Amino acid sequence: MIYVVCFALSCFFVYLGQRSEKYTVMRSIFFFVAILFPSILAGARDIGIGTDTIGYAYPAFKDAATAPTFKGMEARWDNWLEPGYLYMNFIFSKYTDISIFFGSLMFIQTLFTLAGLYVWRQKIDLWLGMLCYYCFVFSYSLNTMRQSFSLSVCFFAFSYFYIYRKKTIYFILCVILAMTFHKPAIIFLAIFMIYKYTEKYKSSISNMILILFILSFVIILCIGSFMFGDILNAISLMHYTEYIQKTDIEPKFPYRSLILLTPIAVLFYFNRKKIRDYSTKYNFFICLLGGIFSVTLLPWSGNPDMKRIGECFMWFICIILPIAVASYNLPKVKHFILNSSVAFYCIFYWFCIFIFRGYTEIYPYSSKILESIF
Repeated sequence: MIYVVCFALSCFFVYLGQRSEKYTVMRSIFFFVAILFPSILAGARDIGIGTDTIGYAYPAFKDAATAPTFKGMEARWDNWLEPGYLYMNFIFSKYTDISIFFGSLMFIQTLFTLAGLYVWRQKIDLWLGMLCYYCFVFSYSLNTMRQSFSLSVCFFAFSYFYIYRKKTIYFILCVILAMTFHKPAIIFLAIFMIYKYTEKYKSSISNMILILFILSFVIILCIGSFMFGDILNAISLMHYTEYIQKTDIEPKFPYRSLILLTPIAVLFYFNRKKIRDYSTKYNFFICLLGGIFSVTLLPWSGNPDMKRIGECFMWFICIILPIAVASYNLPKVKHFILNSSVAFYCIFYWFCIFIFRGYTEIYPYSSKILESIF
């Protein structure tokens, strides 16, 4: 299967890049090649691989190609597509085709993701972090292109500017920049507030209070989502009311999704003492894990699109799972077995969500471009 082959090759080159830490040029080459694989996969795909390619991506690029000025194009998509995303369409459409645009968008997104994970390179195996990205996030981004791109910017800014360099203002500016591609990127500030809370309150009771607060908010959102429509309208996000409005779909408790995430919680729980010693961010991770399980309940509202509201939490699986694995500090053979088991779990999760359940319609993959080459 082309997806799994792409994930494996990319992770292999990320592994080589991390092993080449002392050799800057070699490391950069390995990372560049690693990022090329998902970029080619995204760029070469046919229109329709990812629901939103038909919904807005292809029509917007087509409009950009024929629009004489950016203002004329912007007026057509006013109150729907953000100016940053539209401007990128406008520039690329004048010099390239839509495949180059899709590929470039994915290249930048994956670069931001890898750069964000690189901050944690002393604590995690980067290849495992990237595998988590491919299995838990990447496939969504073939559909939710604007949102995933903007969240990759926020993820990098949070890891590098806020966690590593302690530059809060730079992080905030990056969130504002990300909002020019997708306004709901502002939700990423919730991650910032969770981190600030866990830095101040470090007890287990404090963690439980925050997790229960997040869970309560999600349940209220599922039950009374209509109440938030006026808020979205007030802050010029009326287009996104479709994420929270009721649909004709019968609400179903997402027990399958919760079960699929359970191995992460189990791995984390049974080694929580070592994780606490291994990383000073333990309280932050445990609250994020609670948030991940909480936002998984959002489709319970009867609107599958509501899950997009909590997508920013899913990005941190790319750190939480590798941290949990690394903290076990096992001998080489046992560590290899654990890594292999976790890698198998990630692929299994991806298969269940995106292949078996067909979420975001990325399977079966098709590419007229690749077929013409091979």
